[in-house]
Amino acid sequence: MSENQETLVLEHDPFLDEVPDWSTINQPALKTSDKTLPKREGKFADADGSKTQQERLQESRIQMYLALLHIRGHHVRLLMIAVWCPSQKRALVPHAKGSFFRDIGAAYTYQRKKKLQGMWLSPMEAVYLTERGSIVMYLADSAFERFMKSSETDFDYDLLRRLPLSHLYSLAVGSDPDLVDRYHTYALLKRLGYLIIERTESAVQIPRKSEPKEPLWRRFWMCLVSLATNLARTIYSAVYFGRTHHFNYTLVYQSLRLVQSHTPSQERLDECPADPRYRISFDVWKPSSAFSKKNPPVPDFQVGVVNVARVPFPSLSVIKGLWRQMKTTTTNETPRKTKPKSQSKFVSKKEQRQQKHAERQSNLNPSVRKRNEYLSLKDKMLKSGTTGTKVVLAVVDTGIINLSIFSETEFALTSPCSVEKLNDLEERSSHGIVWEEKVENDRTVAI
Repeated sequence: MSENQETLVLEHDPFLDEVPDWSTINQPALKTSDKTLPKREGKFADADGSKTQQERLQESRIQMYLALLHIRGHHVRLLMIAVWCPSQKRALVPHAKGSFFRDIGAAYTYQRKKKLQGMWLSPMEAVYLTERGSIVMYLADSAFERFMKSSETDFDYDLLRRLPLSHLYSLAVGSDPDLVDRYHTYALLKRLGYLIIERTESAVQIPRKSEPKEPLWRRFWMCLVSLATNLARTIYSAVYFGRTHHFNYTLVYQSLRLVQSHTPSQERLDECPADPRYRISFDVWKPSSAFSKKNPPVPDFQVGVVNVARVPFPSLSVIKGLWRQMKTTTTNETPRKTKPKSQSKFVSKKEQRQQKHAERQSNLNPSVRKRNEYLSLKDKMLKSGTTGTKVVLAVVDTGIINLSIFSETEFALTSPCSVEKLNDLEERSSHGIVWEEKVENDRTVAI
C-alpha cells in the first residue's frame, strides 16, 4: 500500500460500526485450525471531527486492506470440485462428501466406478454452493465425459477450464428470468437455515373449459334483474336502518352480515383450476438433524415464487389452485425408526421456557387453566386455519422479496373438526370471531 493511500483523510462511515477487528486477523500467530471468530471492535459514535477518531478509522481501514490481501483458499483434503455439464444443464460433483448434501443434490452412480459416489446439482444448487465458496466449478469437456464412462478413479481437473461465478450465472440462470427469481428465493431461505428441496414435477394444470356465450336477450335480462335487486336493497337499507336501533354489538354485526362465513371444503378446492403461471416451487422444512431427503416428512412450508412485474398478484381462485397443489402426505409411507433421545443434562432455553410455562399453568385454578387453553386454541385456529392448508408466496418486486402466508381459515369456526375440539374445552353455541352477548330472554345470539 502506497504512502498516499495511507495519508487519506477518512470521513465517518456508518458501515464501519460493526466490523470485525481486522488487526486480530492479521496477527501471524493466528492459526488456521482456530475456529473462533475474532471479537468486534468498539463502536464509534457520531463523527466528532477529532484527529483521534480519524486516526482510529484510518488504522481500521488499513488493517482491513491487509486482511484482504491474505491468500484465501481451500485445504487440499477439504477441496470439493464440481463440473458443469452443458449437455445435462446441471453440475456433477464427482466425489461427493460433506453435510451439504443432506438436502441438496441427486445421487449419481457410476457404471464402472463402484467405489465412487457422485452427486448431480441443479442449476440453483450449483450457483448457491459456488457463490458461498463451498465448491470450485469447472467446465466439462470431451476428456471428462470419457472419464465418466471409464473405470478410472482419478482425473486431473486442472486440465479443465475453471468457471468464474459470472460465467456460471450466465450458464445456469442467466437466460431464464423466472429461474433467477426462484434462485434468489432459494438462496435467501438457505441462508436463513431452512432445508429446501426443489419441486421437480410439473405444476397441476387443468385446462379451462370454454363456456358458451350467453344470448344477448339473456344478458339484458340479467342486467335488469341486477339493477332491480340493488335498488330494492338500497330502499330496504334506508328504511330499516332509519327505524331500527341496536343496543348491543351482536345485533349490529348480525345486521351488517352480507354473506355467510366460509367453511373449508375439499370439494371447493377440487373445482378451482390451476393457473400455469403460479405453482409451488419449493418444499421447505425447519432445521432438523433427523431430516432425510430419501424419506422427507410433510413440508413445514410450501413456497411459490411470484414476480409482480411479469404476472399480477394472485387472486382468490389462484390461491385455491395453489392449495390444491400442496402435499399433505409423505411420498414414502414407510415409518422411519426414530432414535431414542439421549439422556443429556443440557436443557435448551426453549425447554426451560416450556417448563416454566407448565409450572405456572399447574399453579392456576383448573377452570382458569381450561379457559386459557380454550382461548389459545381458538386464536390458533383463527390465525392458522383448521385444516392446515397454507401456502407461502415469495413476492418479488424489483429485487425485494416479501414472504406472505395464505392459509384457509374460517371466522365462524363451524366446521365439525373445529367445533369438536373447542367443545371439549368449553361448551358454547358458537365459537366465532364475533363477540357474543346475551340478548332477548337471556338467549345468546351469534353470527
